[in-house]
Amino acid sequence: KLAALVGATDPRVTALCLLDPVDNTVYAPLAPGFPSALAALRTLPPERSPPLALVGGGLGGDCAPRQANYRRFFSACTGAAWEVGIQEAGHFQFLDSPNGLQRALCPTGSAGDAAVRAVGQAVMVAWGEAFVRHRGVDVFQLP
Repeated sequence: KLAALVGATDPRVTALCLLDPVDNTVYAPLAPGFPSALAALRTLPPERSPPLALVGGGLGGDCAPRQANYRRFFSACTGAAWEVGIQEAGHFQFLDSPNGLQRALCPTGSAGDAAVRAVGQAVMVAWGEAFVRHRGVDVFQLP
């Protein structure tokens, strides 16, 4: 969410890759100091919207509720976007070392933690290669 807010306001941000982002929820409601990243993304004109890659889990539960999850970020994007969903992944499976409390509060899917992280890492590298390292180049034509 914070990366999306910065990307929406700072023209130096050339691309974004978000792992299971969550906007405002009952735990962090919309209020002064808690702006909506979704609203910020929606207001950007397409030519100013940084290319956005999203990787999200299908089992968000209360930790990544449907009204604030990665699919909403994809819908809010006004520019180029790529959405990768792992339906059997929970919100905290994207972390290297989730703790017991996180595991207890949020659902864990049947996708293995290492596999969930590997998908997220692969998308980050591909997105970085395409939009940061080789910006403006057809990466599929590189040697």
